[in-house]
Amino acid sequence: MSAGVVCQERATTDQPLTNDSIPFGYNATRSYPCPTGNYCPENTTLPVPCPVGTYNGFEYMGKFEDCLPCPVDHFQHQVGMAGCYSCGGDAQQPETGQPTCTCYGAGRDFQESDRNC
Repeated sequence: MSAGVVCQERATTDQPLTNDSIPFGYNATRSYPCPTGNYCPENTTLPVPCPVGTYNGFEYMGKFEDCLPCPVDHFQHQVGMAGCYSCGGDAQQPETGQPTCTCYGAGRDFQESDRNC
């Protein structure tokens, strides 16, 4: 089956765009587009989450390289995400593809949960 599509056991097609019609649907085709935040190599039965520090905002992605590193001054501390978070005005991240940010000033810790120092 094609990369970029999840095909479960007994899938009948690797072109799930037809899944929105009544005679098809996931229950009939047993396939669906690879969801955002993931990539799906050929013959995959489960999406593979993009790792920490990366994101993927599109469906139908089939390669690890489709997981893009978060840009400068952004971070992603979770797997399988469609975007990255901004470090905000109290922190920075001079490198791409990072799971956290660094607060300005000594003795301050960045909290990924609320994106504050």
